[in-house]
Amino acid sequence: MHLAGEKVGILAGVPLAVKDLEDAKGLPTSYGAKLFANNIATKDSVQVARLKAHGAIVSMCPSASSLPGLVAVFIPSLS
Repeated sequence: MHLAGEKVGILAGVPLAVKDLEDAKGLPTSYGAKLFANNIATKDSVQVARLKAHGAIVSMCPSASSLPGLVAVFIPSLS
């Protein structure tokens, strides 16, 4: 996709909510635990970085339940 002659990602402008199990720079990431209630991510996780690289607008979802297993975002077309 191109916009004004510039190439944009396949997710350009698509808002995506990411559970707080993934770090998104500048956004609260509690990992579903009270221990991390005031944690603000200092960098993006690999998954969030990939989404942003393809133009997604990332925001956070409400907290996950207490310390669930790790969840990975996998979108084959972005590989």
